[in-house]
Amino acid sequence: MSDQTLTTSPSPKRALTLRAVLLGFALVLLVSILPPYSDYIRDNTFLIGNHLPVLVIATITALMLVINPLLKERRFGRGEMAVAIAMMLISCSLPSSGFYRYFQPQLASPIYSQNTYDWYKAYLDTLPDWLVPAKEAEAKSIRDFWHGIDPRSADTPWTELTAWLMPYAAWAFFIVPLLLGVMFLCALMRRQWVDGERLAFPLVQVQLELMSEPAAGERLPPLWKNKLFWLGVLIPVGVHLINGAAQFNTSIPKIPVSYNLDSAFSDPPWSVLPLFVKKNDLFFSVIGVTFFVQLPVAFSIWFFFLCVAVMNVLAYESGYQITIEHYTAHGLGMYIAYGLLLLFIARHHLMHVLKTLLKPREAPEFTSYATSLSGLIICSAVAIGFMTVAGMTWWFALITFALIMLWLVILTRIVAESGVLFVQSAWGTEPLRLMAHFLSQTATDATHKIELMRHWLLNSITTHLAITDQRENVMPFAANALRLGHEVENKRRPRFFMLLCVALIGTLLVSGATHHYLSYSFGRSNFDIGGHGYKGFPEGTMNVAREAAEPERYPAKIDRNAHMAGGAAAMTAVGLTRVYFTSSPFHPIGLLLYNSYAVQRIWFSVMIAWAIKLIIMRWGGAKMFTVARNFFLGLIVGEAMIAIFWATVGLFINWPNPSNPFQVLPG
Repeated sequence: MSDQTLTTSPSPKRALTLRAVLLGFALVLLVSILPPYSDYIRDNTFLIGNHLPVLVIATITALMLVINPLLKERRFGRGEMAVAIAMMLISCSLPSSGFYRYFQPQLASPIYSQNTYDWYKAYLDTLPDWLVPAKEAEAKSIRDFWHGIDPRSADTPWTELTAWLMPYAAWAFFIVPLLLGVMFLCALMRRQWVDGERLAFPLVQVQLELMSEPAAGERLPPLWKNKLFWLGVLIPVGVHLINGAAQFNTSIPKIPVSYNLDSAFSDPPWSVLPLFVKKNDLFFSVIGVTFFVQLPVAFSIWFFFLCVAVMNVLAYESGYQITIEHYTAHGLGMYIAYGLLLLFIARHHLMHVLKTLLKPREAPEFTSYATSLSGLIICSAVAIGFMTVAGMTWWFALITFALIMLWLVILTRIVAESGVLFVQSAWGTEPLRLMAHFLSQTATDATHKIELMRHWLLNSITTHLAITDQRENVMPFAANALRLGHEVENKRRPRFFMLLCVALIGTLLVSGATHHYLSYSFGRSNFDIGGHGYKGFPEGTMNVAREAAEPERYPAKIDRNAHMAGGAAAMTAVGLTRVYFTSSPFHPIGLLLYNSYAVQRIWFSVMIAWAIKLIIMRWGGAKMFTVARNFFLGLIVGEAMIAIFWATVGLFINWPNPSNPFQVLPG
């Protein structure tokens, strides 16, 4: 399954039915409300957390094992389930790390912290008042957001809404066109990715495999009765059931699913090894998904990560220090080269779009090319207009938005081709840093300095909100949702596309209200163990803006152009080798991700899955692969089931160690 593309024929039964749509909206509501509370108030395993959310897998499991057997002959068909799950998938992009973990804190936390960081005020004063709820750290709307409403007060989260109405309304002119623009861009690229490059969409393969139809007269499909599948389910369930119980009863021995060699590598030069080389965790669902990933992709993910780790040691031995500045320059060069490579690969499709622009919708498409392109242009114009009104020059806003969309295309292409469920770009490779490299300048006078501060702060906020935490980004979810939409009849695909757009905007509203309520009820500073969402992320946004606006404070310590060129050359070599020699063991995706938090957390599990699959393919062939895939699908389902079980427990019972709650996937 991993080395084949999906079929493009729709489900034989009607997919876009009223009950499928109603189920989809019920799931959208669930996703909009439950993860914010479970993830950040109760500190459970993230219910979304990556591009194959445990909440989605658990929902499919409930449909297949409970709901459909009860419905008997009126069971949901695969097409109907695909419609509902697609709506659920697209909604997963906003409630948690994809957007709302950061949106409100980005507007309020720097205001609260300006007394701690005195330079914040000069930057924040350059923003229009209508972009933020207040400008004073002592403002009630800011104080209550941070600490929560005083229980003795008569105020409610909804009375605090007054200060936020203008910022919410203003930012809608950036967020809504960004989201809809992403949808139109995905529709525009469908033919290139599905029919042209025949990308495998491994995460969609997994979901469709789990939603397979039973034989006539049977209640369950063959997969859900397969013994090897249930063995795969039982392993993560058993391990995490015991380890979770050990949180409450320390006399229960834990089953180790991690290693820690930190003490063995505490002395130089080994001490410079990245932390997650010296210790790491085993994630069963990552192993399960990686089994369906092409071998060169899986190999490159762990190989390039370990190569860079070894390079750190060798550099230390030779007296040379590798810093984040090196990684940033290399990464930016790689992203530029990969973006150009994608444009080169898609050149024929882009010409086809222009040539057929005025023709009616082609049968497989979700919209006509004219609709997709005009929708993308209009959405881009509105978003760029917002940035211009907020204080950017039009050309600066245009470049900012164009790079945001390019980065999203790269991210989506990675997920669609590789199936890596937990993905983030390398540290320091944001579009802002690329713009800063070429456009950053020292202020000539006070007026110019204010202009630079406003430009770079707006650039930093919009870029970070658009890309945010790529583990749950909107565009990969949109591409996977549209790929599930191939189960829908051709003539109904435009309706399906509109349905996804409605689900996305509905999630924006409902989940926004949920986060607003929780923030003022519990205090945002009580969210998020470690404070990444409410503190670390906003601080990072401010710091990056300052680096760009005041380059004299941060002089370059390396030849950035040379290192960018080196990164671009490495990507070009690996990328073109992959294009013209498909048997190459190296894949450019490994280079793009090697220095990311996501790969640091999952490389060990990826390496194990790669080794297992290599052995099976070498000595067992396609026949053994077909048999073994049931086991690995079971690993995915099992880890999702036990994650939901402990999340349910965590909704009602406090974890014994609040600073270290039991989580089965990366936080």
